[in-house]
Parts: sequence; structure tokens; C-alpha cells
Amino acid sequence: MIFHQSSPFQLFVLSFILGIFFGIIYDTINILRMLVKHRITLIVVEDFTFMIISSIFIILYAFTFNDGIYRSYIFLGVILGFFIHYNTTSKV
Repeated sequence: MIFHQSSPFQLFVLSFILGIFFGIIYDTINILRMLVKHRITLIVVEDFTFMIISSIFIILYAFTFNDGIYRSYIFLGVILGFFIHYNTTSKV
């Protein structure tokens, strides 16, 4: 499916939502860690895997919605969405 190039504001909002999605996934990982004790090496592997998969999603996002052009507001939106989720809803 081919999308047209979106406006910077639309890309920022969508990347913000993507950051919230990443926060929800990371919360799920943390809940699993509370239910089942993990050694520190497994935690490092889980975090590294999460980081790699998140990076792949960001790359696919940029290629899908912005013709593969990386802009700072895409990364800013993802980071803001993740940290806002992590510091508000995640604490509940």
C-alpha cells in the first residue's frame, strides 16, 4: 500500500502515538518480569530485543509515511510519547 507524504504535524502525532504503543509494550514486559523472576542477563537481552524491534518499527514507520526520510520530529514524537506514557499511565 502506498501512502502520500504526510504533513509534519501528522507525522509528529502518529509518532507520538507510536511512542505510547512502545510504552504499553514495555509495561507488558515489566509486568512479566514481576510475575516471573528474571536474572539480570535475561533482562538485558529483553531490553536489547525491545530496543531493536522498536527501531525496526520506527524505520518502517518512516518508510511508510515519509518516504524513508527521517526527521527529528519523528524521533521526538516517539520519545515524548514513550516518556509521557511511562511517567503517567505506567505508574498506575
